[in-house]
Amino acid sequence: MRKLLLCCIGILLLAAACQKYDSIIKGQVTIKDAQENISPAVNAYVEKYQLLHDDTTKMSIVMCDSAGNYQLDYVTKGDWIIKAYLYVDTLKYEAVSNVVTTKGEDEEIIVDLMLEYQEDESGTIRE
Repeated sequence: MRKLLLCCIGILLLAAACQKYDSIIKGQVTIKDAQENISPAVNAYVEKYQLLHDDTTKMSIVMCDSAGNYQLDYVTKGDWIIKAYLYVDTLKYEAVSNVVTTKGEDEEIIVDLMLEYQEDESGTIRE
């Protein structure tokens, strides 16, 4: 009986040691129209970029819900940039977060973004 109990405790400790915690980054994306009205950015795209030695790598993309909310799961330890964008007709609206640092622990980080109109490099409207 004692061996069985020790075996069970060992298995539980091993399972706890192997458990990997990931962070969650979530928030709301909003957009300001020409009349300065702020509303949820419905169906905006949100991308998660990992910063590694002066390089950025896109890791995942999600779409905002009908309230402009998004959630990025499985965010491991590191530095991240969150980008959001939305096309309204032929106009592109975009937002970029500051660097978000996660510990890779079971934590939840709120990053709200406000979309702003963006011109492309040539100054013309994108289609």
